[in-house]
Amino acid sequence: MTFKQKHMIKKLFLSHGTKRRSGRKLDKVKFIVAHDTGNSGSGARANVMYYERTANEQSVSAHIFVDGFEIVECIPAFENPEVAWHVLFNVDEDNKRFGDDANTSAIGVELCFGDPVNTREAYSKYVWTLAYLCHQYGLNPHLHIVGHFELDPKRKTDPVNSLKLINKTMDDLLDDVAFEMELCLYGDDPQMMEVLKRLDILEKKVSQPVPDWAKSAVDAALKKGLFTAIESGSHDFFRLLVAL
Repeated sequence: MTFKQKHMIKKLFLSHGTKRRSGRKLDKVKFIVAHDTGNSGSGARANVMYYERTANEQSVSAHIFVDGFEIVECIPAFENPEVAWHVLFNVDEDNKRFGDDANTSAIGVELCFGDPVNTREAYSKYVWTLAYLCHQYGLNPHLHIVGHFELDPKRKTDPVNSLKLINKTMDDLLDDVAFEMELCLYGDDPQMMEVLKRLDILEKKVSQPVPDWAKSAVDAALKKGLFTAIESGSHDFFRLLVAL
């Protein structure tokens, strides 16, 4: 199914064979790490140009930078994806959740924010970029997108701090990405969109907090990396988790 190309992705690849871009291929794209630059006011192109000027100074990088003006891919992410160094190797939450290191199995996407960057427009492009990546690799936003702060909570807060600027949370981001996927896949099909809207309404009606009798099953599912978070669901969903 065709994914709607709402935005152009500008390819400004870093020099090959450097500390920031080794050229090593990703083993398999298993998940996506949502970052922000942590540098208020810096745009996508400026960040990429800085990486290029300092290409052999640090093994730190990301695949894509997004601001309100453009989406810049600096390490291949969509075709023949390569390794980027965007999460410390000595944290183990990525291994617990996804069975692998983020650097060798995940795409890192950076949100630019803060004046003069139009943060809301940047967020819109960021959501679309994450949705497109999920479509490209057959990933579920609620299961396979994780915030940097979740993998390295002692050091990192991204992308939560930038999301706060526009009154968004990590949960909002995941919901927005999931909805963007639906729009870009079915937005031109009014009947399908109506079905999806009704399903969403139904899901919200039957949703309930985690019941006491299912808490151990939920904890086990989270530890295995089957989900990044489970705060609510239907009665049948919790029954299925217990049965598994």
